[in-house]
Amino acid sequence: AGATTPAPTAPAGDTIAGLLAARPEFATLVRAVDAAGLGQSLAEAGPFTVFAPTEEAFTALPQSVVDRLLANPEALAALLRYHVTRGRYTADDLRVVQPSTLDGRLLTIVAQGDTLSVNGATMTERDIEAGNGLVHAIDRILLPPLAAGVRPPVIDESGVPTFVGPRLTVVGTAEPGRTILVELNGQAFGEPATVDANGRWLVSGDVAAAEYLIVAYMLNGETLEAFSRPVALTVR
Repeated sequence: AGATTPAPTAPAGDTIAGLLAARPEFATLVRAVDAAGLGQSLAEAGPFTVFAPTEEAFTALPQSVVDRLLANPEALAALLRYHVTRGRYTADDLRVVQPSTLDGRLLTIVAQGDTLSVNGATMTERDIEAGNGLVHAIDRILLPPLAAGVRPPVIDESGVPTFVGPRLTVVGTAEPGRTILVELNGQAFGEPATVDANGRWLVSGDVAAAEYLIVAYMLNGETLEAFSRPVALTVR
């Protein structure tokens, strides 16, 4: 990625909520903030620093993930809180400070030449001023850990990006007793799995040769609690 772009200053007194709403590159984020009921929080005095996913960040997720999140305010709010820290942290501050989110989880900031990455997402625009804090645009949605000890799905226990079909097995770990749904390119794959007492799950099914994005969802009853970062797989 190239160097980040210093941003123009927002109108004096404008809030982060108002700033995001005024910029089309944050349209889906604003929808998500409204659906999660967090708009009022981002209009409070703060100060806050928000790592704001752009439209590009949302389109990188399967549409089924975005739809599920927008339909699940609790899970959506937890995800969005992972993008907000208390305090005002400029890009220069972030080179020496690892801030914690509203839920108390630390973010990992890494310098990449003239720009920064936040949990692997690249900061594409920095230091966008608002009356109650700062916004930094990022090109990927930050996914909080699924839960203690939970890891993303693994393909056939090998993690290889290319797979020879037709029988595909996806495995992972999650909270015991939860239900796991797996989707390939937004379509249901295999049968829902119940996580066993050791925290393991397995979903199998047949696949045709194609390029796939695999996403695993963790549900508690009907409530979406977490989802994995999409895993790319080429099936020959």
